Amino acid sequence: MGQDKNSQVVKVTVKLRAKFLRHRSYQKLEEAIGLLEATRRAEIESGVTQETYGVAVVGNPGSGKSTALSHLFRTHPTLSLLQSDVVPADVVSFLVPSPSTLKMVGISCLLGLGYPLKRDRTAGIIWGLVQHNLQKRQTLLLHLDEAQDTNT
Repeated sequence: MGQDKNSQVVKVTVKLRAKFLRHRSYQKLEEAIGLLEATRRAEIESGVTQETYGVAVVGNPGSGKSTALSHLFRTHPTLSLLQSDVVPADVVSFLVPSPSTLKMVGISCLLGLGYPLKRDRTAGIIWGLVQHNLQKRQTLLLHLDEAQDTNT
């Protein structure tokens, strides 16, 4: 009897976790990403290259930052997520390895973009390749989601 109740609790918990509730912080995030998207599209259309801007999403571990961004990118009506062999990819999202270096983050991006490195490169060359591959995919937004370092 107890195991049946546990099974029911687990099923309900899984269903609840699958739900996403829009809240005020999410709406602010949605507005910020929308403004960033509009700015990038206008710059590209006019051929103007401006200083790049970003959005930092900060909060305690488990507060829903990654969930909110993932939901936003999956459901946004005008942004397409990275898919293998599909161009354009408006949004490219990667989990940053932890602990990490700038070079390791660049390598993770290249691998995620489908660009296998055949030999060791400097961080500068790697990031040049990342930039080239993002431009080739017509990427508007690069999302780097930091992994929690559980050893600290």
